[in-house]
Amino acid sequence: MNTTYLIIAVVVLAVLLVCTFVVALMSLSRAKSSSDKMEAYFKSYSEVMANSQRAISENQDYRLKALEESMGRLRNDNTAQLDTIRQAMEVRLEAVTRGIGEMTSVASSVGDLKKILSNVKTRGILGEVQLSAILEQIMNKEQYDTDVATIKGSSNRVEFAIKLPGDGDECVYLPIDSKFPGDAYGALMDAYEAGDK
Repeated sequence: MNTTYLIIAVVVLAVLLVCTFVVALMSLSRAKSSSDKMEAYFKSYSEVMANSQRAISENQDYRLKALEESMGRLRNDNTAQLDTIRQAMEVRLEAVTRGIGEMTSVASSVGDLKKILSNVKTRGILGEVQLSAILEQIMNKEQYDTDVATIKGSSNRVEFAIKLPGDGDECVYLPIDSKFPGDAYGALMDAYEAGDK
């Protein structure tokens, strides 16, 4: 019986060895298949990642180019606007400079006029010229006389006298003196500024 057990043990052992060998062969076959699958998966994953990175890079390049174009247009627009503003400011500055020159000229002329009017005789002559121009515009030559002694026998004369109807054919004179009261006007303005009624 020992031999039978021994044969059975050898057969079982042989079957186990064969089974182990088959399982090992199958495992090796599966391992090789899994390794190939893993390698194919990583290769596919690598290609997908490379395509994705390429697409992202192309998208970024496109956006950067669009941004550069937009910034270029904006820069050109700003430069054009700044040029327009600069030109307008130059024109206005030139007008202001010209205006200041004109104001300086006017101020000089006013100073000259003030010097002229500081002389009493000159003011009187200017007053006569102005009064003559006013009378010529509103009256006929027959309605007024020049350099008139309004009182008979008097040596006092006035520059102008308006003729008013009198008794009979005689006329009555309304004397008009053409003084240019620059001093009185200056005193009036000083009193006004001082609040002196």
